[in-house]
Amino acid sequence: MTLILAHAAQEAAGMADTAGSPGGIYFGTGWGPLTETNDFLDQLFASAEQFTSPTDFIGSVHNAPASQAAIRLKATGPNITATGGDYSFEQALFCSALVTQEGDDPVLVIGADEHHDVLSPRLDPSSVAGGGADGGAAFFLSPHASATDLRLVPAFLSYVPEGEDGIPPLIEALGGPERICN
Repeated sequence: MTLILAHAAQEAAGMADTAGSPGGIYFGTGWGPLTETNDFLDQLFASAEQFTSPTDFIGSVHNAPASQAAIRLKATGPNITATGGDYSFEQALFCSALVTQEGDDPVLVIGADEHHDVLSPRLDPSSVAGGGADGGAAFFLSPHASATDLRLVPAFLSYVPEGEDGIPPLIEALGGPERICN
């Protein structure tokens, strides 16, 4: 699914017929490649934890889909996978904005998760309520400062201990109350 999404985004961005490669890949997934993980675990437990294939293990790790996309599209920059449950895509998008600099090549941002009949209910019991489904999206972001282009600028990132108010530092980071009102 991730390779299909990456290729579709490359075509939609008009980069499929050019020599252009993504400047980096930022991938968000809540649980990673569940089918490959399940296959790896089945083989591991069937052999009393004796016989596993390095190839099966490699396919089961969370960043495997992004790595395959990076190889296929000949990415030249960072390859970062975020695995924050329901917030994985937002984390990948935010990370792309933090790492990418103006003038860098366009970066590919992907979010993808699959439903697995065995693992999904164990990892996320709420996943069975809707019957389960695979899903994802991918798009290229071009890091150019322009009034007409999409521009992601992380405005505030802070850890706020429980019991403390994070709103005053956020207001200050955004330029104060007057700037926010304007």
